Amino acid sequence: MTVPSTILPIPVIGWALSIGAAADLLFRGSGGLGPNAVIVVALLVASAAHLSRGLPTTLPDRWLLTALGFALCLMWRDAELVRTLDALAIAAALSLTSLAQRVAPWRGLLRDYAATAARSLGHAAGGAALLVTTDGALRPLDGRRIAGAGPALAGLAIALPVVAVFAGLFASADPVFERFLQQLTSWNPGPLASHAATIALVAWLGAGLLRGWLAEPVLRFHPQRQERPVLSPVTVGIVVGSMTTVFVLFIASQSRQLFGGATLIEATAGLTYAEHARRGFFELVAASGLAIQVLMAADTALAGAGARARANFRALGSLQLILIALVMTSAFHRVGLYISMYGLTVDRLAGMAILVWLAVVTGWFALTVLRGRPERFTFGAAVSGFAVLGALNAVNPEALIARVNTRAAPGRAVDYEYLLELSGDAVPALIASLAERPPGERCEIAGRLRRRWVGKQQEWRNWNRGHAAALREARALTATASSGCPPS
Repeated sequence: MTVPSTILPIPVIGWALSIGAAADLLFRGSGGLGPNAVIVVALLVASAAHLSRGLPTTLPDRWLLTALGFALCLMWRDAELVRTLDALAIAAALSLTSLAQRVAPWRGLLRDYAATAARSLGHAAGGAALLVTTDGALRPLDGRRIAGAGPALAGLAIALPVVAVFAGLFASADPVFERFLQQLTSWNPGPLASHAATIALVAWLGAGLLRGWLAEPVLRFHPQRQERPVLSPVTVGIVVGSMTTVFVLFIASQSRQLFGGATLIEATAGLTYAEHARRGFFELVAASGLAIQVLMAADTALAGAGARARANFRALGSLQLILIALVMTSAFHRVGLYISMYGLTVDRLAGMAILVWLAVVTGWFALTVLRGRPERFTFGAAVSGFAVLGALNAVNPEALIARVNTRAAPGRAVDYEYLLELSGDAVPALIASLAERPPGERCEIAGRLRRRWVGKQQEWRNWNRGHAAALREARALTATASSGCPPS
C-alpha cells in the first residue's frame, strides 16, 4: 500500500529519530520506567498529532491518549505487578491506535481488534522499510549523479596517502602531536555504535508505527453478519450444552460447601477449611474466562443462522451466564475465606480484580451478544479492562495489603516477612502500623525498613511517587518510630 502523497517520509523519519534518541538517552541504564516512559509516549503522541495535520486521519485518538494515561501511572505506583500491567496496557493501546481508521471502535468485532493489533505489529516490523523505499524517501541515483561523484571519490583516494605522510612526519617531529594521534586512533567506537544501534532500532519501530497510523485507509463500515452459519446449530448446541452440563454438575457439588461452614466442608470434601479456601481459585477464574470465549465463538459460528437457532442459543447462553456467575461466586467465596485466615497478597488481590473484570464482561455479554449486537461487545470488554486496571492503580494495592494485614484478626500473627518484601507503596502503611506493635517487634521492623530504604537513591528517569514516599518515610523513621531502639 502506498501512502497518500500528503504524508511526507522525511518528517516521519525526523520524528522517529528524535523518539529513538530520546529513548536511548532516557532508558539506557535507568533501571526502570517512570518519566522516561511518559516522555517517549508523549513524543509519539506529539508526532502523530503533528504529522496527521491535513490528513483524513485524526490523531491522537482515544487509544493514544489511553497509552499516555497509563504511562503517567508508571510515575504513580511502585508495585511491580501494577507497573507491569501498566506497561502491557501501553503496548495494547498503541497497537489499537489505527482501529478508528478501519471501523468505529464501538462497532468493531473481536476480529477487527485482533486484525488491528496484528497490523500494528507488522507496521512496527516492516513499515520503515516501505517508508524509505515505496513511499519515496529514497530515489535511485541517475547517471549524472553517479558521474558527478567520480571526481570526489578520486580526490579522497589521492588525499588519504598525502594525509598519512604528513601526519607521520608531524608525529615524529612533536611528541604532543604523536600522543594526540595515538589517542585518536585508539578511540573505541563501541559505545557510539551501541547508542547508534539503540537509536536506529527505536526509530525503525517508531517510523513503522507512525506510517501505519497515518496510512491506514479510512474505511468506516458496519460489520456484516455472514449469510450462512459456519457450523450447524446442532453442532454448536452440543458443544455449548456439554459445557453447560459440566458447569451444572460443578455447581451442584459446590452448593452445600458454598453455604456451609468448616465442619460441613471437612465432612463432605475431606479437606480442611484452609485447603478448601486455597484450592482451585485461579482454576475457577480461568474456567469463567474460557466459558465466555466459548460462547463468543459459538455466536460467531451461528452468524446467519435461522431465528429458531438464534433463540435456542440465547436461551442456552443465558443459562450458561447464570452458571458462570455462580462459579464466580464460588471463586469469590474461596478467596474470601483464604483472606480471612491468611490475609491479602498481591496474587489474591490481582485474582479478585480479574474476577471483577470477568463479572463486568459477563454482564456486558448478556447485554450485547445475546441481544444480537455482538459488534458492541469487544469495545466494552476492552474499555472495562482498562477501567479495572485504572481502578487497581487508584486503590494502591500494596498499601491496601499492608493496611489489611497489619490489622490482623485476633489470634492471627502479622506476616511481616511478606510485607517487608513489598514495594515502596506499602512503606507508609507499614510505618503507620508500628505504633501498635510491641517495642521489640517495632524496633526490629523499623531497623529492617531503615536498612532497606535509607540511603537508596532514585534516578529522575525512573522516579515514581510510591518509591519517593518510601524513601522519605524511611528517613523520617529514624527520628520517630525508631526512637528508643538500639542502633542498627
